[in-house]
Amino acid sequence: MRKIRMKAATMAARLCGIGLSLLGFSACSDHPDMYGTPVGSYDQTLKVEGSVSSEDGKSVENATIEVKYPTGPNSSEIIDKGETNSNGSYNVELTEKNLSGIIRQIRVVCKPDKESGLDADSTDVQLSTTEISKDKFESIATANFHLKKKKQ
Repeated sequence: MRKIRMKAATMAARLCGIGLSLLGFSACSDHPDMYGTPVGSYDQTLKVEGSVSSEDGKSVENATIEVKYPTGPNSSEIIDKGETNSNGSYNVELTEKNLSGIIRQIRVVCKPDKESGLDADSTDVQLSTTEISKDKFESIATANFHLKKKKQ
């Protein structure tokens, strides 16, 4: 009789263990819990505008404007680009989605047309950021270029 009770108790314990294991697995999800500060995901619209002129004050048209990250592993990656119009003005607007943090600074590179005889230039620009709604931000920057003639 004692052996039967021991076997029944052992069997009940094993069944309970299997049941608890199955409940534990069913409670798992694809999104593990995190401890500490939660990581956010942000959408940011960047607007970069300005003008390009030569050192003698003439507007430079058809200059390529490249927007890049200023530092880090993505610093050589072009986020977006645009071109100057006949007045030498440009306006580049882009949206970066699912960022882990807000972009605070960008690099703007100006590459004039090869026939212009002007040197390329770049500058790092701080962004002026405004919160539009929860997790959506708009950032504006202005970068004006005064390009020098290429040295012979």
